[in-house]
Amino acid sequence: MSREYITDHGCCSVSELPQLAAGFETEQTAAYAVWTDRFSCTRHFSGEDPAHLQELRIFDENRELRARRQGDHFLWRLIDDNAFREALAGEPDAFLADFGNRTYTEKQYLDVDTDKSSGTDYVTTGGGHYTLPEEGLKYLVLRNYLDYDENGILQAADFRLVRFEKEV
Repeated sequence: MSREYITDHGCCSVSELPQLAAGFETEQTAAYAVWTDRFSCTRHFSGEDPAHLQELRIFDENRELRARRQGDHFLWRLIDDNAFREALAGEPDAFLADFGNRTYTEKQYLDVDTDKSSGTDYVTTGGGHYTLPEEGLKYLVLRNYLDYDENGILQAADFRLVRFEKEV
């Protein structure tokens, strides 16, 4: 399996993670963080409670930095769709060179109880709480990265967060 969609990857300590994240944050990015007891999605990663942080995703329309805890450090990878498109331009197989044959973008409904949610604080239909970077969001857009084995069998090898959307 190829991993051409991964632009860069590495390892960092817990103390290095906020600096790594800050290097990818812009006005357009969102930060999705998962701790042992909660998750949150805001515009910028606050760096809070690093001892309990399990996963961090900094994402926008074109790229995502994902860092996940591995013991006392974080493994990270970067997906940049523009770099992936450029890499695919050198693919000799026309089918595999097509970005549309190597990704699948989907839209998923967010679980929101609109009567109980307020502002950027969301409540699920089951009563759980979470935050999102804006109010009135209805969907999460995901992009799946597809690989084909030597027999042409398709596999979703990875995914990333792309954006949130309001009802249209």
